[in-house]
Amino acid sequence: VELSVRFHPDEKRIYELHQRIGADYANKVIRPAARSQVRVVIAQYPVSDVYAAQRENIERKIEDALRKSLESN
Repeated sequence: VELSVRFHPDEKRIYELHQRIGADYANKVIRPAARSQVRVVIAQYPVSDVYAAQRENIERKIEDALRKSLESN
């Protein structure tokens, strides 16, 4: 499974990311969160659905789960 994540940190709070996590926040926070949410969501489906029937639904679920995960950090 391949995944691309486009993100845009809140410009009013970007300084918090740099203070708390550092400039490498994408590798320290975004990438691990994305991998984790992909595993959680995909585990709910049979392989055939991941690559065909439920692909769009799975993409939405991953996006929603990742958004919630990142907003809570």
